[in-house]
Amino acid sequence: MPGWVIRVHGRVQGVGFRSFVQRSDKRYAVRGEVWNRTDASVEMVAWHEHEVVLGGFKNALWSGPGRVDGVFSREAPGEMPEDEVMRVGETRVE
Repeated sequence: MPGWVIRVHGRVQGVGFRSFVQRSDKRYAVRGEVWNRTDASVEMVAWHEHEVVLGGFKNALWSGPGRVDGVFSREAPGEMPEDEVMRVGETRVE
């Protein structure tokens, strides 16, 4: 199953961006985890059985709250989690 690590740069902390990601998860049925990073970006691991759905999810991140300056992705290591939700994780060091 395809999975992407996605990092969003801009003014995306303190504006409800992680909650926006959780709401988008319900629309796209994406699973994974989203967290703030100490470099002021937001990062997530997103999984779905169809890569085209992940592409739509990634494009939707541009319309999130705050100011999105960039959305970057790469293939995620590992396997899709069993939980069918997008969890909010603790802030992580860059």
